[in-house]
Amino acid sequence: MKYSNIKALIFDLDDTLIEDTKGWYLSVVDVCKYIVKKYKPEGNCNVSEMVQCYEFVSNNLWDRYDEILKPLGDSHKIRSFVWRETLKRKKIYLNSKQINELINTYSELRNNHVIIQTYTRECLKKLYIAGIPMAICTNGDYNLQKNKIEKAGIQDYFKVLTCGIDIGIRKPAPEIYKRCIDELKVDINNCLYVGDSWELDVLGASSLGISVAWISDTKQSDYSKFVPRYKSINHFLKDFMSHIH
Repeated sequence: MKYSNIKALIFDLDDTLIEDTKGWYLSVVDVCKYIVKKYKPEGNCNVSEMVQCYEFVSNNLWDRYDEILKPLGDSHKIRSFVWRETLKRKKIYLNSKQINELINTYSELRNNHVIIQTYTRECLKKLYIAGIPMAICTNGDYNLQKNKIEKAGIQDYFKVLTCGIDIGIRKPAPEIYKRCIDELKVDINNCLYVGDSWELDVLGASSLGISVAWISDTKQSDYSKFVPRYKSINHFLKDFMSHIH
């Protein structure tokens, strides 16, 4: 059987278990609406322009995480820095109280835009009842990811939540997967890691010798020669559950 040796599952969270890119974008749009309305940027900057500015700044800074963001420390400081850098480009300068208010607004909005499929939630519950130990391994920060999991209604099904920002190790570094497995207290040979990113999830987990299932509807089917590939998390869950009964 394909998964006969698998006794435990480790999932990526964002864009694997939940549809995070859509939720993230909706949250950014709402925050930018808030900024434009409250602080009235120079040059008649509209919401769309503010969103584009944030995406540009955020992507550049996160691409240089180890160099620029990691030394800042906790996730609140990182998030504050990214928004400050965005606003500076639009000549908006906020004091500490105002930036904290903005970050709190962003966090609340992120919680309001958590999207999970009903079938996904139902399958996770069945796996939990079946006694399959499960964990989540993510690059996000603990408070935000914990809130997403609770909003999705799946918090009771996972024994471990490993968050890269909080422990100072981010995927695809092998140490983050090992830490997750150690906390889950299972044998690495009996684990299956499930994620959507080829670099962060598939290559990262594989480098430690963990079996991997890739969630991707990519047309680059050559990659699927190396690992099982599924069009969606629900396709994987349906297949996996058919092998454990």
